[in-house]
Amino acid sequence: MASTSFSMTITDKEPIDSPRNKLATDVYFSYSPAQQEKAGLMANRFRLHYSVANGSISVNQYNETDLGSTSELLTSLGINVSKSFSFNGKSFSLDAQDKSSCRTAS
Repeated sequence: MASTSFSMTITDKEPIDSPRNKLATDVYFSYSPAQQEKAGLMANRFRLHYSVANGSISVNQYNETDLGSTSELLTSLGINVSKSFSFNGKSFSLDAQDKSSCRTAS
């Protein structure tokens, strides 16, 4: 079972049949495989956005990933993608022609 920010973590510090681990498993399996996959992709994109914001990877490295629509992720977070947005004090904008690419705003 994949762990994303949208799922509870199953911990090995408790028995697999502990109430907490059982709840985590029930929550995970209450979503369809398509929903689990979509949540995982969104969580991965958000991790990469965070990596760009803190300087761990460049905007160009981010744009080379194949994680789908950046616009969809940002919109789901309440960010207006029609104008520049910022993370950690760095300003970014989406490429006007390709809403899956992010670039440093000038």
